[in-house]
Amino acid sequence: MFGKLTASNLPTLAPDGAHTLPTNFSSVIEKSSVFQSIPCMTIDSIVANYGLNLMLIRMDAEGHEVEILNGMRATSVRAHSGFTILIEVHPSAYSDTRSFTDELNFLFDNNFKTSFIVSAGQAFPPLFKSLGLSPVHIIPSDGFQRGIFSNISREDTIQLVSAIPKCSRYIALSKSI
Repeated sequence: MFGKLTASNLPTLAPDGAHTLPTNFSSVIEKSSVFQSIPCMTIDSIVANYGLNLMLIRMDAEGHEVEILNGMRATSVRAHSGFTILIEVHPSAYSDTRSFTDELNFLFDNNFKTSFIVSAGQAFPPLFKSLGLSPVHIIPSDGFQRGIFSNISREDTIQLVSAIPKCSRYIALSKSI
């Protein structure tokens, strides 16, 4: 087993390619110490092993976006223009050691741009307003009105997807060469 499993790092990708998961997910809440090692592959290794040319990745990993993005860095660098990553964000799961900001900066440094951000909980959250942003569309989703925002700078993107309380639900990043 690699590392220690906690509710905040379930699942954590180990460098040797093993995932550590509890045998019963409800045991995470109970802080059980029963664990099972499960083999896994990074997106980089899947792309290399199967010769894939991805155009879209949609990610809802309940706070483990950092590990997934880190495991697809080579894929991101080699991606063609138009390659898009759609991510449901979970800012309360990120930290200095599990930095979503670092992964976003890596993507921005490799020609990714923010295509759009979808707000969480309300169509026009105060932080978006304070940054001078207005929704280009408002849509009903999961019982909420959500705003879709575009033309967002790198700095504003990082602030919006890292904010606690959460004000962003999704971010779409596209490679632009």
